[in-house]
Amino acid sequence: MHPLASSLPGWALFRARALGEAPSAAALARALAVDLPRAELAVAPEATLWAALPGAVAQFRALVAADAGRSAAPAASERTAAPGDDAASLLDLARALARRLLAPCRLCHLRCPVDRTAGPAGRCGLGPGLRVYRDYVHLGEEQELVPTHAVFLAGCNWRCAYCSDWAHVARPEEDPETTAAALARSIDARRAEGARSLTFVGGLPDVNLPGVLDALAAARASVPVVWNSNLSATPEAHDLLEVAVDAWVADLKYGGEACSRAGSAAPDALARVHENLLRVAGQAPTPGYLVVRHLVLPGHTDCCARPALDWVAAHLPGARVNLMGQFEPIPEVRGTAWDRRPARAEVARARDHARALGLDLDGPGPLDPPGSSGPGPWAAVPGAARGAPGAAPAFESAIRIDGEGRVVLEDLPPDLADLAHALGALAEADRGPGGDGAAAPGDLARRRAAAAPWLEARAEGPPGAAGGCFDPAAGDQ
Repeated sequence: MHPLASSLPGWALFRARALGEAPSAAALARALAVDLPRAELAVAPEATLWAALPGAVAQFRALVAADAGRSAAPAASERTAAPGDDAASLLDLARALARRLLAPCRLCHLRCPVDRTAGPAGRCGLGPGLRVYRDYVHLGEEQELVPTHAVFLAGCNWRCAYCSDWAHVARPEEDPETTAAALARSIDARRAEGARSLTFVGGLPDVNLPGVLDALAAARASVPVVWNSNLSATPEAHDLLEVAVDAWVADLKYGGEACSRAGSAAPDALARVHENLLRVAGQAPTPGYLVVRHLVLPGHTDCCARPALDWVAAHLPGARVNLMGQFEPIPEVRGTAWDRRPARAEVARARDHARALGLDLDGPGPLDPPGSSGPGPWAAVPGAARGAPGAAPAFESAIRIDGEGRVVLEDLPPDLADLAHALGALAEADRGPGGDGAAAPGDLARRRAAAAPWLEARAEGPPGAAGGCFDPAAGDQ
């Protein structure tokens, strides 16, 4: 284990929850009764529901501080039907409030003046339902989070020009809608298989909060939730997330507002991201485990990587940072400024800067290293067969052919991932500097045209914001 693992904020509690040694946040919120009948949640004034939340959250925090919630949320073998059928739980209260946030929508910083209960609307294009486009046990995330049950949710409030999941972001209605009960069954099954955590990603989980909370309420498993997000949700949404999320994987994409607008059509987002990072890092009584990710973008070392890392060092000392150098241009950006990988020198400069700042790029190490004991009692799922202690969970890899005839390997186990990267590097060297196709900038132009109204509607911004950032094709600056 990493020598500083015991001092990483939130790590010890997250690890205990992942290994089944303590109940997850959602499991505790399911077991904790509030002073409201369940039947009133749908009809009570919204102000009444919000008034009931602070006291319930204070009790939740006190239980976590006392014994990590063990006494209030017994393990599966000792579990009883609490709260009773008529009493609402804290998770029920959070679900009811999340539904109220749909009309008008107050889930993300854009606060679109739309009623999503009436159907797809707003920047994310979502209605009240939940659309899952991928669901599997993932071994390719940070080693302290895996194996994790990854649930990819359609819809997002940003429009990143280089997004690899553009169809699911821009056209979420094309993905089938699922029910909370169906997702809950998957959550229970993956935990029983041996998944150590449950990651909601996408797309963006923030704009799917009501459906996620419904699924967590219907599930029986105690599994820690990892919230993989651009962290642009509203304070109201974060009031509810506190009782359901155990770890945060936050994408700090940019170093300034101009690049945020140019790269993701995300006006006025960076300040909200910073506020939410400070909030989750300082969450009482103990913060959720936090991983701050930064993807090194081509040509954005000085304007984005360095300022983002400087901000983390100044405001989140001790945070775990994942500095990623695997930006891969997609066919839709062929012939544009985004059509290159970051140079090795760019990634090296960013990494050297992070280490000079003293940032933790390594993390605490695996959740359960060789020789550790089997899963604890909270890892058991009522009514599900339990695997052998230490057994590897099932997972799904994929080999596919993309639109340009290239072989793509997805979600490989770690022992094969290094081999695949080595083979990919050899293939790239064989291709030489000329690339392998003609430019097709039209697709990116259509993406930008689709995002333009959102930027025009929020044209007021800091000086120079409307001008965007420099052209990455011109090289690192």
